[in-house]
Amino acid sequence: MAFILALFFLEETYQALILAGKAAELRRLTKNWGIHAKQEGIEVDLKDLVVKNVGRPLRILYTEPIVLVVSIYVAFIDELLYTFLAAYA
Repeated sequence: MAFILALFFLEETYQALILAGKAAELRRLTKNWGIHAKQEGIEVDLKDLVVKNVGRPLRILYTEPIVLVVSIYVAFIDELLYTFLAAYA
């Protein structure tokens, strides 16, 4: 419920989006189409997003032994906690 209220009533705080909005408003008001925010010039590619946000963590997981061991340990502890919670029902 709080998320829905925050979604509608809180203002944006990400600086790049605020600047892009201000640039769009200035373009509309002044009719100067040369005004652009720095963030608007960056092209976002779906392949780059997938490689950076999925590929890098998986590569770290399989190439760094300590990350793999800690991940397996945390998975075991989570499974154990959920098993204990299921026993109460």
